[in-house]
Amino acid sequence: MSVEPDTFVGTDRFTIQRCLGAGSFGTVYEAFDRERGASVALKVLKQADPAAIYRFKKEFRALTDLTHPNLVELYELMSDGDRWFFTMELVDGVPFLAHLRGSAPLPLRKAIGPTVPLTELDTAELAPATPGADMTPPLYWNRLRSLFLQLAEGLSALHGTGRIHRDIKPENVLVSRDGRVVILDFGLIAEVAPVRLDRSSGLHAVGTPAYMSPEQARGHTIGESSDWYSVGVILYEALTGFLPFRGEAIDVLARKQQSEVVPPRERAPGVPEDLDRLCRQMLRRHEEERPPGAEVLRLLRGGGVGPKLSGEHGARSSRGAPFVGRKEQLAALHAAFARTKEGRAVTLLVRGPSGMGKSYLVKRFLQELGEREPACVVLAGRCYERESMPYKALDSLIDALSQYLRALPLHEAEALLPRDVLTLARLFPVLKRVEAISRARRRGPEIPDSQEIRRRAVGALRELLARLSDKVSLVLVIDDLQWGDVDGAALLSSIVRPPDPPAFLLIGCKRSESRGAPGSGSFLPAEVPPGEDDPLSSPEELFVDQLAPEEAEDLAQKLLGGGRGVTEAARSIAMESRGNPLLLDELVHASIVEPGAERAGNPLTLAELIGGRVSLLPDDARKLMEILAVAGEPLEKSVALRTADLGARAAAVLSLLQANGLIRSHRLKGREVLEAAHDQVREAVVR
Repeated sequence: MSVEPDTFVGTDRFTIQRCLGAGSFGTVYEAFDRERGASVALKVLKQADPAAIYRFKKEFRALTDLTHPNLVELYELMSDGDRWFFTMELVDGVPFLAHLRGSAPLPLRKAIGPTVPLTELDTAELAPATPGADMTPPLYWNRLRSLFLQLAEGLSALHGTGRIHRDIKPENVLVSRDGRVVILDFGLIAEVAPVRLDRSSGLHAVGTPAYMSPEQARGHTIGESSDWYSVGVILYEALTGFLPFRGEAIDVLARKQQSEVVPPRERAPGVPEDLDRLCRQMLRRHEEERPPGAEVLRLLRGGGVGPKLSGEHGARSSRGAPFVGRKEQLAALHAAFARTKEGRAVTLLVRGPSGMGKSYLVKRFLQELGEREPACVVLAGRCYERESMPYKALDSLIDALSQYLRALPLHEAEALLPRDVLTLARLFPVLKRVEAISRARRRGPEIPDSQEIRRRAVGALRELLARLSDKVSLVLVIDDLQWGDVDGAALLSSIVRPPDPPAFLLIGCKRSESRGAPGSGSFLPAEVPPGEDDPLSSPEELFVDQLAPEEAEDLAQKLLGGGRGVTEAARSIAMESRGNPLLLDELVHASIVEPGAERAGNPLTLAELIGGRVSLLPDDARKLMEILAVAGEPLEKSVALRTADLGARAAAVLSLLQANGLIRSHRLKGREVLEAAHDQVREAVVR
């Protein structure tokens, strides 16, 4: 049943159709998107206070690089004045347990109660399962396994990016009309290893009491096993109709610390032994005793479930990935940092084709720098393709600055603040998450003129960074500058422009396909004319291209893990990838993981890998892929989508192809264009 809508009435682009639900932080609507020509789900932030804005952006950005059929597809993040919202796929479905209960055979439905979701504080007794012979057909248990397998695959994909959900519960998992399980609501998402400077990842209990793991309830640092505990609670409900522990929230949390659960088969004798065992293992009090995600998947697949869904190749985590080569580039980065010791602002642009490892190179440099200069402060941000907000080139960098300032003792943060810090916070509200800034006194009356606000805000940010760089070595990093905006670039230019800019190293990463591409050697968007005294127009450059043959082979060897026969396989993969680290990683992953990839010990060729990926695509996605491959050159996005006649499926198809590494989008002469991700991809699809 829909919830009554609140005050949000839509925009010129979005027409609100109905309210789908409301929570503490946001309201979700069904809205018609005139630009897409289709209905979408639109989540609006209820209260645009600084902490809520930060969390809202974090929720959206968590899934930017991940597309999976069992994770809700996020589209665009936007701000319209004080209103923040993002759009996502509209899932026509019902909550996970309601779907299971509604589809259960009549004897089981009577045992597990009505087809409504339980809440974490539900104390009502449900009728226990009838003792004796199991009246539930095996087909139902296989269907239950199939649905839980989808839930587990979606959660495993999220964990593969180094993130945990922290609020897995039946209401946050929908089952669509066609039986697809979709995980929603990433408002509490966090890194597996909490960011050191982010107090929002601090040690306090967040989540829903009935589904929290014992360690989550204690407010301890949690990992992937905590999410699996929550899945175990849902499985327990699905098997028995009971929550493992019931009562007042405080009692439930206490009992989780002290007791193991009553086995599901004791409450419902007909529960299959394998599901009973898996459920008990997932609900162990001690996290080290729970099965890891790979084991959960193996056990669920052992229940007679079919093959994986197509299109589940999301971004894989690079945690622990080996680093090889790039010695000259690393030396250049360290040399650029050394020049900041002379009191200079140094701007360095790292650019090169897609997939060459620009971001990973900078990450490696920052790791080495942290070992050499433990007191160095690094503020890292990124430009996002699917965001529309003021100053987006700097937005995530300012978020990182707010995290750093929040972690400082109050007196140290106050000593860094410029006089006009509240004017700066008008441009970037998340700064008011910082206690020292929220307590700052206003100096003078409110400024009504937008140009004057911007001028003073630029001065305040420049002064703040100057004070910070006087105390510590400072590095600023902005990734994916190709998606930057004019206003953000102009503000950044004002900070680094002479005379006497703050002494820091500013590193930008930008995609450009050739060393001499016009305008590519600049921090600024193509539509911004270069300025004579603008350091961002002609920064120092570092071009990153293919790995040398011996470096590619070394990387393949490390990824394959050594062993008999690895050298020859590594050499073949290195040659096939043509030194492209991303393609090399995909080939290694396919050779190790994907079904049928071994081929009697011979690694897949790139053409076979891409052909296999394309063959698994839905018809509409394959059609767009073939159009782009045959075109042989970038196609304007609107033209490509019209030609493929995708209609309302356009956003989902684009995300799927990008997640599979088959296409990319970028700007060309002020237009957004689509093309095959690499020449190798285009050639394989055409062939």
